[in-house]
Amino acid sequence: MSIDMPTMKVAMRIFESKYGSSLYELLNDLTTRERRNLMRYGKLSKRVLEESKKDKVEELFNMSFEFRQILNKLIKPHYRRKH
Repeated sequence: MSIDMPTMKVAMRIFESKYGSSLYELLNDLTTRERRNLMRYGKLSKRVLEESKKDKVEELFNMSFEFRQILNKLIKPHYRRKH
């Protein structure tokens, strides 16, 4: 899924207004790559899964799911018409 930065920022603002907490505070201990994989694909690295408590991992997955739902509403599919 290719997401441009303006769309990502709009999704982040919607998430923060809906849930009241900053995404970066929730994702504070993740690397940039881990953050990107979680937000776009819902995947966590082995390091995070092994080092974090079960509650923290569950919270990250829930947050990721909610964020992807917001992104899905913002991103419009592009269909090509065949003539």
